[in-house]
Order: sequence, then structure tokens, then C-alpha cells
Amino acid sequence: MVKHFLPLIPRNSVPPTKLFPQDFSLVTSFSARVGSIEDNKSGGWYSYRSWKAAQNQITKTLSWELQFCKYKAIAVGYHPGTVETALSGEMGKRRREAGERGVFTVDEAVEKFVHNMRNLEQRDSGKVIDCEGKEIPW
Repeated sequence: MVKHFLPLIPRNSVPPTKLFPQDFSLVTSFSARVGSIEDNKSGGWYSYRSWKAAQNQITKTLSWELQFCKYKAIAVGYHPGTVETALSGEMGKRRREAGERGVFTVDEAVEKFVHNMRNLEQRDSGKVIDCEGKEIPW
């Protein structure tokens, strides 16, 4: 999908906005902590873990391509935590109601996403970060 959007990404600075103060574009993919090989302490979820690890590799590779081709853009992966949606179903709702850390309503997840995206710097390109703005290990 990114190859179709590359022509739309500026090669020079973009004007900062009130929402995003950086002078570069962001290419963000929603990933998950379970894509981390180093952080895998429970096993299981083979297909989902493999897909997210591959997605993180694509983000890392894209970050290099953006740099080599002189785009004024960065690529990052983002783990939003568990968001109470149809995808997380009853599990998400129960975990949020129980007060578990890292479980959010859609509105809370969007607020965290925007906060974290506006605090990114060019040196963050190729990283996967979580909803607290911390880098997730590979």
C-alpha cells in the first residue's frame, strides 16, 4: 500500500501544524507487542506473532528506503494497547473494566496515538513504539 502513497510524500519539509509540529511526514502502521521476538514470554499465537514480526520488518525496511530516497518522512510501528472494539470483543471490555493497564476505549486510544505521534523525532524512524511512547524491542 505504501508504494502507492510514496508519490504523495514530500521530499522536503512539510509545514508544521497545530496537531503535528514536526516538519516531516509520518508513515505509521498499527502493530502489536506480540510481534516482538525478544518480548515473547508466553508463546502461542504463532500466525499473529509471525505476521506482526513481518510487519515490523516492513516498517524497518521502509524507514531505510525513505532515508535513502531522501524523503522528509519517517516510518514507525505503533502498538495501541488493547482497545475496546469489536476485534477485542468481550475480552477487551472485561480487561478494561477490571482496570488492567494498557486497555483503552477508542477515544483514549486515539488521544494516546496523537500524543505519541506528535512527540516523534526523525531518529525514531524504523522503531516500533507502544501506547506509552516506549520502544518495543525486536
